[in-house]
Amino acid sequence: MCINMLIFIIHLNTKKEIKLRAVEKEQLYTVLEDVKVYFYTLLYFTAGVL
Repeated sequence: MCINMLIFIIHLNTKKEIKLRAVEKEQLYTVLEDVKVYFYTLLYFTAGVL
C-alpha cells in the first residue's frame, strides 16, 4: 500500500500536483528524492540486464 502511494506520488510529481499538499511538502520532497534514486537505480539496472 505504501509503495503504491509512493509510485502514485511520482506520477503526480510530473503534473506538479504535489504543490497542492503544502502541509506535507517538506516530507514529501524528502521521500521523493529517496524514491527517485531507487527508481532510477532500478531503471539503469534493468536497462543494463537487457
